[in-house]
Amino acid sequence: MIAVQRRGERSTLTALFATSPLRLLAPRNHGHAAWVYAASLGGGLVDGDAIDLRVRVAAGAWLSLATQASQKVYRSIARGTSHTLVADVAPRGAFVCIPDPVVPYASARYAQRSTLRLARDASLVWLDGVTCGRRLSHERWDFAHYSARTNIEREGEVVVREHTVLDPAHGALAERMGRTGALATLIVIGPAFEALARDAASRCPRPSADLVASVSPVDGGVVVRAAGSSAEIVSRAIARMLDSLPALLGDDPASRRW
Repeated sequence: MIAVQRRGERSTLTALFATSPLRLLAPRNHGHAAWVYAASLGGGLVDGDAIDLRVRVAAGAWLSLATQASQKVYRSIARGTSHTLVADVAPRGAFVCIPDPVVPYASARYAQRSTLRLARDASLVWLDGVTCGRRLSHERWDFAHYSARTNIEREGEVVVREHTVLDPAHGALAERMGRTGALATLIVIGPAFEALARDAASRCPRPSADLVASVSPVDGGVVVRAAGSSAEIVSRAIARMLDSLPALLGDDPASRRW
């Protein structure tokens, strides 16, 4: 559970609670937003782990939610693993969710469901990514199942609905994915991030042998989808598109993850 309220010129955490396997850390920063970093006990998710996170951002408050490292998903034959997030962002509130990508190991099963409910003038930065797995261990697209479903609503109306499914039941993943080593989706919506959305669209890289990306306009923002030959290449491209985010937050979340 994470809850944030606006007090004076800063946003303050009013609730921060987690149980195993989730850890939530809240370092101080020089900006006006409250910061939270998520981590997993044991360094990753094991078979049967289910994370269920609720986020509430009050009127005028800002929250930045990131991770300390990539989300590793270990071998999970029986029950699999899951991650559910439901966030409510009140008027003039802003929610920035910029985790590192999910890294599914061989035979891993992972299902992610995210519901983001925005007030009329609330704002959102949402990043979602997955890699091919442990490439150096020759576990390339060798997991059993990955799915990520994201619904973004504004005043009860769906603005964005994303659903990615990667499953060898639909065909050999390594063959289907070709040179691709990582996928990412970046969504920027709302009045607080109008300039950021324009920056993301203008800085979307042109197609190359190592990276393909596309920009789609949505109500009040943009959706950027990227596929690259490695997680590092995709991450650098996303970082360029979000180059002005630290200035909006008043500090750089990437500098405080530890």
